[in-house]
Amino acid sequence: MIRTSAQISVYPLGRENLSSAINEALEIFRKHGVEVRPGPMSTVVVGDSKSVFSSLEEAYRQLAAKNRLVLVATVSNACIPSGSDRIRDGRRTSGFQS
Repeated sequence: MIRTSAQISVYPLGRENLSSAINEALEIFRKHGVEVRPGPMSTVVVGDSKSVFSSLEEAYRQLAAKNRLVLVATVSNACIPSGSDRIRDGRRTSGFQS
């Protein structure tokens, strides 16, 4: 599988409490075994491409069934955040890769 990162923002529409939908998405990502790095404006998830995409699909389906929402995702096989190990040319590296 391809090592993949995704920066994801979830915006539930028409709700005063945004936290419950965002926390639900975070739990779905964790359930799929991807590394989850929540931030104030977005969350970065890192893992193999199959896990990243399946967690993203499940999060969208579950949240969309209960909320009107906007989900924004940027996906990369090159920009892996610092602290996430990656093998390149037989060597383990960390930090953003380009």
